[in-house]
Amino acid sequence: MINNSYIKKKYTTNMIFVIIGMICLLGAVVMFQKSSEMDKESFAQSIYFGDAYVNEMVTPENIKENPFVAHVDIKDEPIEFAYYSDSERYAFIVDEDDIFLMSGSLSKITEINNSIKADGQARVMGQVKELDPEVMDMAFETYLEFGLDNPMTREEFDDYFKGAAIYQGYAAGGGAGIWFLGVFLGVVAIMTLLIGVPGFISFVKGMRKLSETEKDIIAAELEDPRTIYLKSGKVFITPNYLVYADKLFAVIPFADITWVYKYMYRLNFIPVFSCINVYTKDHEKKMVSLFSCTDNAVKEVCSYIYTKNPEVRFGFSKELQNYFGGLKYRAKHSA
Repeated sequence: MINNSYIKKKYTTNMIFVIIGMICLLGAVVMFQKSSEMDKESFAQSIYFGDAYVNEMVTPENIKENPFVAHVDIKDEPIEFAYYSDSERYAFIVDEDDIFLMSGSLSKITEINNSIKADGQARVMGQVKELDPEVMDMAFETYLEFGLDNPMTREEFDDYFKGAAIYQGYAAGGGAGIWFLGVFLGVVAIMTLLIGVPGFISFVKGMRKLSETEKDIIAAELEDPRTIYLKSGKVFITPNYLVYADKLFAVIPFADITWVYKYMYRLNFIPVFSCINVYTKDHEKKMVSLFSCTDNAVKEVCSYIYTKNPEVRFGFSKELQNYFGGLKYRAKHSA
């Protein structure tokens, strides 16, 4: 490691991001496993929906205070009566004894239909939840279209279904909350690892390429009164080196620089981040001023590089790309 407080701080920062990311990733895995175990336990304790009505479990108070999973085995496809999107649909389901309400996504209802076609039956199972009054209105309108000889009145209909339905695939209890916590930890893990891993690897690889003598020389130059820190580009201009230690790590002798230009990285034509690409005599490309590559930063960095090495080419063009690409090709095939 270069004996410099700034570089040590940046190295430590990247390492901390990696550690935090790994801890969050491990936490996310644990949360997903815990959620899965809770869901399995919840489904294992499922009760027949008809028995839940008989046992007076289907009340607004009990549904909220004591969430439970119910199931119904059906042989006929669900009769859809309302949908708001592919992820929110509602249907009647009928078994040999009774009629019930269910909610599920298009994919889950399709899965039920496919199971009935293949096996002659399917199990609808999930947490019992209350339905919105609007959904109950649509359910009653569809019910009247069945053409029954003695249909229920609206009051009888509401009392019969209790405004409740099975939400296919949903588990009762705290499994969902644990799952969302896992998602949150997973997102944090991805973000911190994306920030920390490239920088940590860059620091480690960069330090390995330097001899102890080179590290001592760079450390001394960083403390040299002539050294300038360009805040705009987050680089050090030492007497002999361009030093970048932030999101990535790079130590580049000015004498080795051949080509410098600003580059914008895009994903599907959408700008992601910009940096300054610095090419060297050994045909390597190093990125500096990552995420801090303003026009002012580019101008300032390039100006100082020019004072150290006037032979450097600046700016991007097809001609320069072909020229340096040709040099790299000839060097590779003449070795």
